[in-house]
Amino acid sequence: MSKRATKRKGEAHVRLYRHELECAAYRSLSTDARALLVEFRALYTGQENRVFFAVRDMMASLGVAQRRAQAARDELLDRGFIRMLSPGAFTRKVRHAAEYALLSECIGNEHKAEKPYMAWRPPAPNGDASKKTRYAGRLPTGSRGDYLKGSEKGKKARLGSRSEYLNGSKPPHSGSQDDYTDISARHCLNFLEAALACETGSRGRAAFLILLLAAHWPTELEVAA
Repeated sequence: MSKRATKRKGEAHVRLYRHELECAAYRSLSTDARALLVEFRALYTGQENRVFFAVRDMMASLGVAQRRAQAARDELLDRGFIRMLSPGAFTRKVRHAAEYALLSECIGNEHKAEKPYMAWRPPAPNGDASKKTRYAGRLPTGSRGDYLKGSEKGKKARLGSRSEYLNGSKPPHSGSQDDYTDISARHCLNFLEAALACETGSRGRAAFLILLLAAHWPTELEVAA
């Protein structure tokens, strides 16, 4: 065997077996998590199953921000590809990176790797469609479509629909329009006298309001005058 062949045989490399690539756990990983899995296995020396990998190093390896790096790591933890042995800390004199173990390799005195990712299955989908939307089930008085169609659900609304107010078929719950707009001419004149005694800025706003009211009741103001 040539020297070149011997050198290539002992060169460090990363293995991803076909049964791992075809398992449900690996198929469910994002592209960031798949790339991070290769980085984790590249740090494994083949001796002690202890990999020190800080989040900042994950960010540099993947070329992503902190949130994406942490999300990729959490995917690997959730699927069972890695296990955190000790979290990172900055309380020591020397910064300590988080310590992980590859579950594709033996840990400690174990004679067989656990490989929990091979038994991982995606969670069963929830068949209740009402829980998939954020605001589902929060409108007990009916939707806009119920009001327009005149269904029974729309009739149970407490205040009625917009079209009912506009058509006058259902008065407001706290009084009709006449209750709000029945202002006599005497009240308008009294308000004008009080406005004249106010400051200049307030007097201008009050006069504008009186002119607006006079446009609606010109007859009453003439009689009162």
